[in-house]
Amino acid sequence: LSISHKDEYICIAFSKGNFNLGIDIEKIDIKTLSLSKKFCVNEEVLDIENNEDKEALATLYWSVKEAVGKSYGEGLLIHPKKTLFRRECITIERSGKPVPAFIKTYKIEGYVVSFVAIPKK
Repeated sequence: LSISHKDEYICIAFSKGNFNLGIDIEKIDIKTLSLSKKFCVNEEVLDIENNEDKEALATLYWSVKEAVGKSYGEGLLIHPKKTLFRRECITIERSGKPVPAFIKTYKIEGYVVSFVAIPKK
C-alpha cells in the first residue's frame, strides 16, 4: 500500500501481488526546479536544462524518486541522488545498479503523478 496527497488530491496504490509499490503526487512548481540540483544527478539536471517545460520535468524527477523511495519502504532515508531515472527508456538505477521496475507517470492539471512497482525479492 502506498498513499500520497497534495492539495485536494489523493492517490492510493495497492497490490496483492509480488510487488513493492510507491506512488507520489506533486504540484508542478518553480521551487522544485530551483532545488533540482540538490536531488538530481548531472544526467537528470542536463535533461531538465534542455527541456522546454523545465518545471514539469524537475517535478517529475522528484516525484519518481519519492515513489521509488516509498516502494523500498525508505521514503527519503536514502538520498534522492542514489536513484537515477532515465526517462527516455523508463528505467531506474539505485546506487549504480539497474533495477527492474514498472514506472508510469502522468501529468494532470498542473500536477505530476508517479507510480512505481518493483518486484519483491
